[in-house]
Amino acid sequence: MPLHGCVVMHGGLRAGRGPSPGRALPLAAAIAGFAVGSGLALIFNLLHSNWARIPGVTPAANSTVPYWTVQFLGPILVSVCWTALAFHARSVQSWKLLTAVSLAVQGALLAVGLIPIALAGNAGVWISDIAQPLLVPVALASPVIGAVWPRGEKASAVRWHVLAAAAFPVALWLGQSLWAPQTLLV
Repeated sequence: MPLHGCVVMHGGLRAGRGPSPGRALPLAAAIAGFAVGSGLALIFNLLHSNWARIPGVTPAANSTVPYWTVQFLGPILVSVCWTALAFHARSVQSWKLLTAVSLAVQGALLAVGLIPIALAGNAGVWISDIAQPLLVPVALASPVIGAVWPRGEKASAVRWHVLAAAAFPVALWLGQSLWAPQTLLV
């Protein structure tokens, strides 16, 4: 019988494969989701209440940019979380790098869509009209790519990864709602 986190090799030798994430993974995802949701509410409040003090931004975007920043960051972070969980469950060696690439691409599309509005108000909307629609398929495709990416080893602890994927967005919503109760009605 193999030891926890070990694989029985030919001839009875054991090789360490690293610890299995097990039950701790959904709990960690829930804690991270709650922290991220709380952070998003804090970001909105900080941006909205301090918008006039940010140099170079237009007052016309006082509500627009803080609102859309948080409204897009939430789904982006869920997409990135799901991407990381898909790569990790499939035991892809470079899962951290591939997840970082997903975050960078989605973050860049968000920035390209919102910075022109922050700087020029409605004059920057035309750029947003290009970047924002691109963000949706990228955010949707990212976890799918993680789920079908070729792997070298057998998938590990898939059920715990699936539970973590469910726990993260629920906890994110709860964390955000705790600090911004008006979002419960939306």
